[in-house]
Amino acid sequence: MKAESDRRGGTDGDILYARIACGLNKSAFNLFEVADPDWDRVKRGFAALEKKFPDSPAIRGELVMLAMMKNDEDTAASAFDDWQ
Repeated sequence: MKAESDRRGGTDGDILYARIACGLNKSAFNLFEVADPDWDRVKRGFAALEKKFPDSPAIRGELVMLAMMKNDEDTAASAFDDWQ
């Protein structure tokens, strides 16, 4: 996860990191219980994805779900508010 994201670097690496986190979360009950992803990097990746796809409810929904699992109420609330 980290190695390939680092190899790509920059925004593309952050987007890949966020997408891998989403994929891993779908194969685990709670990603943060089975792995220790860099939460700041996940959020940067989602921010970049939202810039590329501003009307995508799926991207915001994934961010809200991951933020709630991470107990990051501020990020979840902000993403949800922006969604409405």
